[in-house]
Amino acid sequence: MPVQSITASEFSDIVSVDSIGKYVVIDVRTPEEFAEGNVESSHNLPVAELADALAKSEDEFKDTYGFNLPAPNSTTMLVVYCRSGNRVRRAEGILAQAGYIDNLLAYYPGWLEYSTIVAS
Repeated sequence: MPVQSITASEFSDIVSVDSIGKYVVIDVRTPEEFAEGNVESSHNLPVAELADALAKSEDEFKDTYGFNLPAPNSTTMLVVYCRSGNRVRRAEGILAQAGYIDNLLAYYPGWLEYSTIVAS
């Protein structure tokens, strides 16, 4: 089952203040890319670390990444983005194998598109 993709407008709505608690937004780029610019409400979890991160206990995950990851069967939606979409596709596969299907959304155009929208 393919992961549901979202538009820039939908992504903007998700990262707005009134969506906090309904969504967890994860930037799967490198920490260096994340430091250069990111969505204010997002958390950095590089795709290269994703499989290992999912194997951590809840406490270990929070200590390492600074946020709570919703369970695969949670009503909290997990939203992933990267620079342009390539790493999101890799992240989707890893997350789908871990059971994130019904509560997973992907923003493919990623930071390249969103950063131009925010800047304008």
